[in-house]
Amino acid sequence: LPSAEQLEAVRVVALRTAKGELRIKLRPDWHAPSVTYVRTVALTDTCTAKCVFYRAEPGFLLQGGMRAVVPPNSRCRAFPGGPADCTDPQERPGGKMMEK
Repeated sequence: LPSAEQLEAVRVVALRTAKGELRIKLRPDWHAPSVTYVRTVALTDTCTAKCVFYRAEPGFLLQGGMRAVVPPNSRCRAFPGGPADCTDPQERPGGKMMEK
C-alpha cells in the first residue's frame, strides 16, 4: 500500500468515462477516511470497472460508489441500526455539514 506521504500528495483524481474525463477535487475536511480510500484506489490501480454515481451537483459535489480490490473504508461513527463495527472514536460525530 502507498505511504502516508504518497496518499497525502493526491489532491485530484480523474475518471475516464464514455462522456469524457471527470476531474474530482478531494475534500479530506469533509470525510478523511473516504478520501484516504479513494487515494489508495487511485495509487494502487485497483479500481474495477464498477463506479456508480447517484448524486451530482456541478461545481460542488459528486457522490457515488467505487468497487476496488482493497479493504473497504471501515471508519465510521455508530448510529442506530448501523453496522456493529462502526465504533471509531476518532470519527467526527456529525461534524460540519457540507455547504455550497
